[in-house]
Amino acid sequence: MNHAALTPVHINAAGSVTQNDDQHINITVDGSKPSGVMSVWIIYSMTRATWSTSEFKKHFPAEPQYRHSLAEEAAALQSAASMISADKRGKSKEATADPDVALLRKLSEAKMIEPYVLLSAPDQGIAADYAAYRDLHRDQLEKYLSLFIVPPTPDKP
Repeated sequence: MNHAALTPVHINAAGSVTQNDDQHINITVDGSKPSGVMSVWIIYSMTRATWSTSEFKKHFPAEPQYRHSLAEEAAALQSAASMISADKRGKSKEATADPDVALLRKLSEAKMIEPYVLLSAPDQGIAADYAAYRDLHRDQLEKYLSLFIVPPTPDKP
């Protein structure tokens, strides 16, 4: 009705985790990024690796097998964002020049990492957590949509 376009919000994490078996995990980080940016994604990837090996079972003891979850992705992104905030060597300035890291910082400061994960970065595992989160935090989802996705409507003439 207002001809407004929704704003796509997506972080391209420059780190990934693959698990070959119970004892072998590979963490890959884009080496072409500046060291400050690589540090952010190493922390992200290490947190995800911890979840795939031990944390998942602590948080979801009734689930028969590992799945990528809202709790895991939010913890990984928050760990990465905390690393930016805690940086004392000045690499965070270099890191926040990266658009993905800058968006991560903005989401963290707005306390919108979980809504971001659910609405802008879900996969099948994360989607399984949506209904429970929505039932408890509908206001956060609406706030995320208002702050990041739906542009303000223009004033009427």
